[in-house]
Amino acid sequence: VSDKYSDLELLRELYEKNSSKIIVNYTRRFHPSYKKLREDIEKISVREKLTNISIRYQRGFLNNCSHAFDTIEYLMNQEIKLTEIKKHNSANDHFENDPTISIQAFWNDTNMNVLGLSYVKFSHFEIDIYFQYHKIIINESGQRIEILRSEKEAEFLNPLTQQNVYTECLKNQMVHVISRTEDLLADKRSKDNFIGSLKLNQRMLNILQN
Repeated sequence: VSDKYSDLELLRELYEKNSSKIIVNYTRRFHPSYKKLREDIEKISVREKLTNISIRYQRGFLNNCSHAFDTIEYLMNQEIKLTEIKKHNSANDHFENDPTISIQAFWNDTNMNVLGLSYVKFSHFEIDIYFQYHKIIINESGQRIEILRSEKEAEFLNPLTQQNVYTECLKNQMVHVISRTEDLLADKRSKDNFIGSLKLNQRMLNILQN
């Protein structure tokens, strides 16, 4: 939303004083494939502990990694609030006020590794989500999702086997954003994603500036 705290506070004040609704263009949270993945994760989470998350991105922490953070928040239905943050590899390779950074941190008891691919000249966006016996792979900029599972009998060291694959997960992505916008216009009780996006923006700014 912005790279300045003052902008975010002003936007919050204006938003709270008015009745307009605002959609922030985190398109994956509006796509049916990611809704289905969220349902899959809810079922897995009942039986297994979330253990690790790996993100690989390029072109700005706020600009691009925010899409990964928002996707994870949507899939897990929980805000990302990191602790024990170790920041490194900061490079202003695309934006003056938004470096591409790498971080190592914890989200509750989950190890989170964020690799910022500085100075690369191609698009790159990948997320791996690990449970005790499941691995979820989001690659091709989010276009393809794979769900893999290991059998429990041996407790560990069993190989992963593919369970489900979702393809074309970004197909007609703006159609789904527009559809959500139409829902908001039709039902005043429906909520947009503005305040959640603004809060995420603030937490990410705090990582950059500390």
